[in-house]
Amino acid sequence: MRRTTEQAQKTLESVLKACFWESLAEVSLNERQRKVLNLLLDGMEGRRRFPKWAKLTKSSQDTAARDIARLIELNISTQPRRWPQHKLLPEARRELSFAF
Repeated sequence: MRRTTEQAQKTLESVLKACFWESLAEVSLNERQRKVLNLLLDGMEGRRRFPKWAKLTKSSQDTAARDIARLIELNISTQPRRWPQHKLLPEARRELSFAF
């Protein structure tokens, strides 16, 4: 039974992730932004700051800052009290909310 539940959870997460990306089909995102959003959707934990983003995407911290600013501008990410830490907005994760 546990295996069936885990398999159903994985399937649901895949479907919800596809719905998330479908909702952003008309949004122009670069590969770095897509990569980090996928990591966030897959449950990447910890603080996500410019240096970490830059390392994950093999880019400069300036490029990371521009990428993050663009996600904030698009209301996909938010700027919390302690900039430059960031996270997905609840609206961006609404399709995923009941899976977690």
